[in-house]
Amino acid sequence: MKTNTIFNNILKTFFLVFILALSSCTDDDGSLSGPQTTVMSDQFDETLSFTGSNEENVSFQISVNAPNGINSITADIVLNGMFESNIYSHTNSDKNLKEFTSEDISFEILEEYIEEDLTVVVISEDLAGKIDSLELFVTALGKYETGLFIVNEGAFGNGNASLSYFDKVTSTVTNDFFYKQTNKSLGDQAQSMTIFNHKGYVIVQNSNKVEILNINNGKSIGQLTSKEGLYSPRYFLGINASKGYVSDWGADGSTGTIKVIDLTTNTVTKTISTGSGTNQLVLVGNHVFAANSGGWSNDNSVVVIDADTDEIIETITVGDNPSTLVVDEDNDVWTTGAGQTVYNADWSLNTEESTPAFLAKIDHEDFEVALKIDAPSVGMGPAGLKVDSNGSTLVFKYDGAIFSTDTETVSSTDDFTKIIETDFIYGLSIDASENHIILGIAPDYTNPGSIKRYDITGSFIDEHTVGIGPNGIAY
Repeated sequence: MKTNTIFNNILKTFFLVFILALSSCTDDDGSLSGPQTTVMSDQFDETLSFTGSNEENVSFQISVNAPNGINSITADIVLNGMFESNIYSHTNSDKNLKEFTSEDISFEILEEYIEEDLTVVVISEDLAGKIDSLELFVTALGKYETGLFIVNEGAFGNGNASLSYFDKVTSTVTNDFFYKQTNKSLGDQAQSMTIFNHKGYVIVQNSNKVEILNINNGKSIGQLTSKEGLYSPRYFLGINASKGYVSDWGADGSTGTIKVIDLTTNTVTKTISTGSGTNQLVLVGNHVFAANSGGWSNDNSVVVIDADTDEIIETITVGDNPSTLVVDEDNDVWTTGAGQTVYNADWSLNTEESTPAFLAKIDHEDFEVALKIDAPSVGMGPAGLKVDSNGSTLVFKYDGAIFSTDTETVSSTDDFTKIIETDFIYGLSIDASENHIILGIAPDYTNPGSIKRYDITGSFIDEHTVGIGPNGIAY
């Protein structure tokens, strides 16, 4: 068994090596019989290694495609090359069945497994006893990669930000998740969370930090702080296995930058000056689009950065204070901006200098604004833009409710369709794994809020209590 000590010598690394081996006899016709298609399953990353402790569970699915028809599937634990236990068996009664995907299969990492050489062996046999056309796949997810993390912003200045975890299998919520895993407070004003390469990057803006979690076990494995030049971080974007970007508003709340992060050392290697209040980020090919929301001032641009050189190659004027970004099925980029609200000395609205919020589409190839739709009046949205799992339906907050529109046909606000109307909407997200809309409901900033789940058409599914000020999800 290979072991190494990581994460400050706390967690051990347990390898479930992934190998596809065809070990069987050969018939006279040259095909393989007595199939021993063996997959020694992985967990969590490209190197197919599992990181955790004896408190963790391995969870995976088996998918089989056999044109001759599936006969049987088994999954066994093998310890030091010897059979230990069977964890899954399936025999088909339908002899015409040629494709099959198992339910979630899981087993606990026992104490005796940690120091030993352990593999999961998956064997599938087709009805003809041949494997010349049999395909078998095993996929595995971390303990907390099958559900949703809810980012609870908390009340500004009160230090009561938190994470909740929603288990989609049991439909249960674990609140104060970060505290329960680490025995410490998350901090002040949790802004966002992104899961990348099996790590969770939690942005805590008013605490000037990024908390980094192991999504396998929920433990904290590092931080980025003001010591690294993070003064008002907003969003994380993974570029590749060794590099990420973090947008930052700066100490004054408007000097926007992007911090280039070495993900292997969790250090800032470069600062890119981008504009005022740099906010959400999306990656299209090797181009990063960053929206300059203005922060505590104003801006009207989206910048494009070459992710290879970390240099700005284009600045696109889209409208006042663009904030959110999504990518559609054609890889074009959509943004919503808040516009600019200007008041007179008596606090009446200055209609001449104010600008409305807007929805805009940016061509990802020529960086031109291909479409811009202004709201009919100031202060009604659109905002909080998301896109469905197909990349074809935009979902956003507008005029106090949730609306959607089609990316191919939208040309004006007449094409906006109201799909959800409910009180106290704060956060808006889409769980692309199920194409569900997730609303964060915040009646105030003192009491717990909730999440409401809907299908993509706006039909209500369920509601669950979470922390204060739920503003988004990560999965």
